[in-house]
Parts: sequence; C-alpha cells; structure tokens
Amino acid sequence: MDEVKQAKGRPRGKLKEGKTISCYIRSDIYEKLIKHCEVTGQTKTIAIERAIEQMTKESGANG
Repeated sequence: MDEVKQAKGRPRGKLKEGKTISCYIRSDIYEKLIKHCEVTGQTKTIAIERAIEQMTKESGANG
C-alpha cells in the first residue's frame, strides 16, 4: 500500500497546500495571540491567516 507522507506537525487528515513561514515577534504580541486563540478556540495559524486576510483586504492588496 502506498503511504502519503504526513506533513510535520500536522494531525493526520489536516494536510493543506501552503507555505511555511518563520518570524520573530515581540513577546507582548505573542502573548496577545495566545490569549486570542484561547478565547476564540482558533489555532495560531488560523488566527494569523485571518489577520493577514483582513489586513490585505483593508489595504487593497488582496489581489
């Protein structure tokens, strides 16, 4: 049987096409992100994706 490689850090069945980014953010901003995720139940990835979507929509850079 052929096996599909699982992306590192993702639960089985949660594969999606995308890009990995790495960034260094201030500790106070990170704490706000963690708190937001606890309150909303979102993952950090989803919260960041939604923030970028909103930011690019507002600036007109959503192509």
